[in-house]
Amino acid sequence: AGEMIGRRLESCPWLGLEAPVEGTPRPWGRFDAIECFAKNGALVEIEWHYSSLCEAGGPLLSVLALGVDVTSRNTAVNALKESERRFRATMQRAPVGIAHIDANCRYRLVNDTLCQTLGYRAEELVGRSVQEITHPDDVGADAENIEALIAGRINSYSHEKRYVRKIGRASCRERV
Repeated sequence: AGEMIGRRLESCPWLGLEAPVEGTPRPWGRFDAIECFAKNGALVEIEWHYSSLCEAGGPLLSVLALGVDVTSRNTAVNALKESERRFRATMQRAPVGIAHIDANCRYRLVNDTLCQTLGYRAEELVGRSVQEITHPDDVGADAENIEALIAGRINSYSHEKRYVRKIGRASCRERV
């Protein structure tokens, strides 16, 4: 840091900054990260923050330029985006119905296969309780298993279950 104090940013070639055109004011504020080279040659992403330092109503005394290395943060953000993309692709392309339910047994996320199987659109299922579309004879067993999952007594369960489809009284049997 000591070798940077008092130097113009453009005098540090490893930063990858171009010299400003004479008479063009340097922008102030926060800017998106730019890729540049660290002194050791590593490619890093630096987010620059600029502030002008002036006496009250007086001339510009100095400029504070703060560079924050955001390489790790941006790498983590990009990895999260990729993970979310893969999750959504898996969810939507699955050949079986998949749903996420909350602690109140309401659908929070459903895939297309489940919607097609039950005859509902996703907007009609999300927010609806699981019991509303479970065949009345299967509600008790399903509620017990869901309660055990939420309480942590079991990690998963699987059984055949009947649903009441949107269209008419027909029911379908699915393994969940």
